[in-house]
Amino acid sequence: CIDQAGIGFMFAPAHHPAMKHVQPVRKALGFRTVFNILGPLSNPAGVKRQFTGVARPELIDVMVNALKRLGCACALVVHGAGMDELTTGAVNEVALLEQNNITHITVDASELGLQPASMNELKGGTLAENAVITRGILDGSDTGPRRDVVLLNAAGALVVAGIAADFADGIGKAQVAIDDGNAVKGLNRFVELSNQ
Repeated sequence: CIDQAGIGFMFAPAHHPAMKHVQPVRKALGFRTVFNILGPLSNPAGVKRQFTGVARPELIDVMVNALKRLGCACALVVHGAGMDELTTGAVNEVALLEQNNITHITVDASELGLQPASMNELKGGTLAENAVITRGILDGSDTGPRRDVVLLNAAGALVVAGIAADFADGIGKAQVAIDDGNAVKGLNRFVELSNQ
């Protein structure tokens, strides 16, 4: 899928033997545990560039330092208003690991030309509703707050990948990918390949 569609999904219990045994316990507990932190750190793919989030700001340094010790070449660890991702609704706290140096920055979506949004404007729904939302964002028909938050997070991933110089450049590249149809083409190809 990654080679042919440019996107892939690794379901942890299928690709990491230890996670197979942990998953049922995590679901049964119904609240965040240490495994929300360990999951990204124990990725069996051995990735050297990582964009990950933490649900509490005090975990930013814990995570970025762990990624540094694991040999990540580049990483962004983000926290946005109680969420483990970037948000357009508040100023985000970010640690950037690059060339073995850690820099702390803030990312304000409004300074990048994105409109602030409330949690209500960003929330999803059922699996079927979320599929419609995702397709709408990637095919360009949803141009509202959900698209903006996707652009912001995509920008972070593009910075980590070395494809974008900074968040503004990443947002521009993500917009082009949606507007020229490549994002939805990638989604369609991913769906096709993953259902074979």
